Amino acid sequence: MKIADLIKSSIIQRRGLKGHMIVDEVGLPLNAYWENTYYADVFEITKDNKIIIYEVKSSKQDYRSDKKWKNYLQYCEYFYFVAPREVIEIIKNEVPKHVGLYTYEKDYLECIRASRRHNKDLVDKETVKNLNIKIGYRFASMHSKRKKEWLEK
Repeated sequence: MKIADLIKSSIIQRRGLKGHMIVDEVGLPLNAYWENTYYADVFEITKDNKIIIYEVKSSKQDYRSDKKWKNYLQYCEYFYFVAPREVIEIIKNEVPKHVGLYTYEKDYLECIRASRRHNKDLVDKETVKNLNIKIGYRFASMHSKRKKEWLEK
């Protein structure tokens, strides 16, 4: 399993235990018509309806070459980069101060900098409706796949 997949799995397990809706690979629109999308690594809706996006990075090159993450900020209130500890140590001074940071090491996540709330006025109601549909579908399919894997063991 790739490091990025291990990190995503750890985020989903840790945050999911809090009773939050959390899924991976959620498509976010680049325009109002949903013609093109970028995929957020992990998307979370908390019990009190806060929206958090986690972007997983496996190396400093992965972080430095990513030009799309700033597009995600309009769809969440809190944003985090999550990477192996050695990667976070290299990039932490390059990451804007309002963006949170988690380190990953041997299935353990540690928040070393909390994200600041940056978007109090989320996107229009139609986009929120479409996001909820996508997240609900992704949540159901993700858990259906996992249930099937458990039953096959």
